[in-house]
Amino acid sequence: MMMAGRDLGFDIGTQVGAEAWLRELQHGPLPQSIPLPPAATSFRPDPAAARAKKNRRKAERKARKKNR
Repeated sequence: MMMAGRDLGFDIGTQVGAEAWLRELQHGPLPQSIPLPPAATSFRPDPAAARAKKNRRKAERKARKKNR
């Protein structure tokens, strides 16, 4: 992120330049040189798989209780 500010002409080596770059980042859209992270919706697990995993855990817990 700081390299992008330097590439855009901000003097990142000084406190004033770094603060100016951070203010610019807060008040405007991100430059193209700073990639955005992938969307959170792309990591959403399959509901059927999550339910099967939960049922498997519950069955394992129940089996452990029977073995006591």
